[in-house]
Amino acid sequence: MGARVRLHIEPAAARRSGRGLEIVALANSGYEAEAEELLLPAPLAQKLGWWPKPPAGAVSLNYQTPGGMFPVLRVSNALRVRLLVVGRKLTPCRTSAVIVTTEREAILSAELASRLGIATIDPGRGIWALRNELSRLRKSELPQRW
Repeated sequence: MGARVRLHIEPAAARRSGRGLEIVALANSGYEAEAEELLLPAPLAQKLGWWPKPPAGAVSLNYQTPGGMFPVLRVSNALRVRLLVVGRKLTPCRTSAVIVTTEREAILSAELASRLGIATIDPGRGIWALRNELSRLRKSELPQRW
C-alpha cells in the first residue's frame, strides 16, 4: 500500500502564496536523492504549466532505479510544498521538482519526507505519523493517479 500524504504544492516563483494544487503523494523511503525532491508525473507538471515546455532551468538527467535508467527533467528549488494535516498549520518548504513521463503518482523522496516531518510507521498498511507526534497514527490517503 505505502503511506500517501496530502500536500499543497505551488511554483516557488508564484507571486502569491496559497495558490497552487492540492495533491496526494507517496512517501517513498526507497527514493533516495541528494536533496529534497518531489517527482511529478507529466500530467501533473502540465497542471503547473511545466509540460510539455519545462520551466527555465530544467536540466535533463538520467536516474538509476532498480528497474534501470530513466530520463527526467529536474528543476532545482522549483516548488513550495506544505504537508496538509487536519488541525495543523505546517510550514512549507522548498524542494526540487523532477518531471517524468514514466510514473503516474507524485512521489516524495526520502529526504523530502524527512524534511516535512513524516515518519512512516507501517508502510504495508499505509500508517504514518508526524515525527513530533509519533503517538498519533494517521492513515494513508487514497492513491491519486495522473
